[in-house]
Amino acid sequence: MKKHFIMLFTILSIGGVLLTGCGSEKTSDLPEQTPAIETPALEQSTSKPPTEEVPNTAQPEASTKPQTSKPNTSKPEASKPITKPEKTQPIPTPEATPETPLPEVSSLSASEIYDKVLSDLEIPRQNTLDDTMLKDWYGIDASILKSYKVTMPLMSSQINEYAVFEVKDSKDVQTVLDGIEKRTEGMFLYPSLQEAFDARQTVTKGNYILFVIDGEAVDTIVKNFNALIK
Repeated sequence: MKKHFIMLFTILSIGGVLLTGCGSEKTSDLPEQTPAIETPALEQSTSKPPTEEVPNTAQPEASTKPQTSKPNTSKPEASKPITKPEKTQPIPTPEATPETPLPEVSSLSASEIYDKVLSDLEIPRQNTLDDTMLKDWYGIDASILKSYKVTMPLMSSQINEYAVFEVKDSKDVQTVLDGIEKRTEGMFLYPSLQEAFDARQTVTKGNYILFVIDGEAVDTIVKNFNALIK
């Protein structure tokens, strides 16, 4: 049995080989047909070949980050009321002082004022009154005066009379004015002296009183007194 099977297998194997060989011969007789591959015609380009771009190897600049402002977390201060600026007072322009400034009024005695207001004038010789004569002629008590100087003419033919009084208290100014009025009431006058008598002047400034009888220089003396006593 095994022998029959081996022989059958051998025959089948030989037959298969023969069949394979015949098939290969038939296929080899046919010419091989290669498929036609169409090659597209290359267009001739007149443009220059593109140049290769050189990659930029430079490192990009470091971009600075924008600084972000921190939120203001502080509480807003309470707004203070706006105060209006005070009006500025204009600065007074100082007055120009004379080259030889006059002494202060408080430092001048009646005698000094007398000498200054009459310094540029020619006056006749005079008699200076003392406390007793002042009381007799003017009725003024010297105790109310801080200083004084009163002169009268030596001759009855003259009427020039000059007096400067400085009272201790301003309330006694009227007492001095009353004494001057008493003096003028009892004067003996020649007719030629009436005009000078009528031109007499009495000026009061503070605690100072000026009395002048001088027909020619009365206005000048008063002007000097006003310029001296401010």
